[in-house]
Amino acid sequence: MYRLNEYKNAIENTNIVSKTDINGIITFVNEEFCNLCGFSKEELIGQNHNIIRHPDTPKSAFEKLWNTILQGKVHKGIVKNKKKNGEAFYAQTTIIPIFDEDGSIFEFIAIRSDVTKLFTLNEELTKTKQELMRLNENLEQVVAQKTNSLRILNENLEKKIEDAISQNNAQQKIIFQQNRQVILGQMLENIAHQWRQPLNELSLAIYLLHNEKKDKHYKLCQKLIQNMSQTINDFRNFINPNTPLQSCNLPKIIKQSLYISNQALKKANIKLFFNIDKNAYKTPIQCNFNELVQVLVNIINNAKDALLETNINKELRFEVLVKDKEQILRIIDNAGGIKSNIIEHIFDPYFTTKHKKQGVGLGLYICKQILNKINAEIFCSSENGRTCFEIIFKGD
Repeated sequence: MYRLNEYKNAIENTNIVSKTDINGIITFVNEEFCNLCGFSKEELIGQNHNIIRHPDTPKSAFEKLWNTILQGKVHKGIVKNKKKNGEAFYAQTTIIPIFDEDGSIFEFIAIRSDVTKLFTLNEELTKTKQELMRLNENLEQVVAQKTNSLRILNENLEKKIEDAISQNNAQQKIIFQQNRQVILGQMLENIAHQWRQPLNELSLAIYLLHNEKKDKHYKLCQKLIQNMSQTINDFRNFINPNTPLQSCNLPKIIKQSLYISNQALKKANIKLFFNIDKNAYKTPIQCNFNELVQVLVNIINNAKDALLETNINKELRFEVLVKDKEQILRIIDNAGGIKSNIIEHIFDPYFTTKHKKQGVGLGLYICKQILNKINAEIFCSSENGRTCFEIIFKGD
């Protein structure tokens, strides 16, 4: 809950945020929203959100917006709005439907960023170009003056772009951390499974200390406790996001991913098959070990969820091929495949075929971002009832 509040505060302090009920009545605004539009919170709460609607914005645009969000989809776009004093402002807007426990929409959250200055700069640049075309006298002097003005505008624009990139990187880090929290629950469940049997054996060994040779059972207790401690260290290393790039071979990464997912796969009765090129054991890749494990865990969990919906003999295959300077990893399941109209969107942010309570569709999008950082590519194909995720690691 503490981290959730941190994420909430981070979003509210770096963005312009408002919430409305299903009928568009404002239920919450943050200070940045009030500063932008000139209204106080008291003037906004309880009012319809069209209090800031600009008359220049066509009615059809708002009809399209409502049709999108009432279908439970995310709407993105640039909207022209009106301040309390009548001035116009432009906002890059994302509206996200929020669902209750029954899967019904009960409110909307809108996150904005003010892009008015960018529109103003664009208008100024347009006017400058038109003025230059009309100039006939003192051309050299006028061109020099206007060139200087354009240079200043360009420098300001470059700084704004740098600031926007920096802000986007910070938001990406938040999304990565949120994705880690999504699978943290699964990892804690795995820890419980990993510890249950050692605890039973430890309890029996301690009991036997009273009846048999103590040294033998004391050493057994020490070994069990060391194994349990190692389990904690393994999961702590996985959660740590600051591990630097290192040389690792793919078989080791696959092994660690399956160690984390082992209990869930056993519970689902999924059989594992391996076809690993021997050269993969002596051909390392440069990567962040924990992040790459996260990629494989995400793909494995998706395959597990799909296989749980089938009544066939569940199979999950891992293939590694070393080809020239490239290494190719394929993860293949026999869960029935993915429809052609869906597969082209699976790496898009916020796209999911699962219920809203099971995720927001960021898992595979984040996997792709992690792989991009180490110059690797990921593809998905589906045929004959099988789905294959192929990751290509490019050599130097």
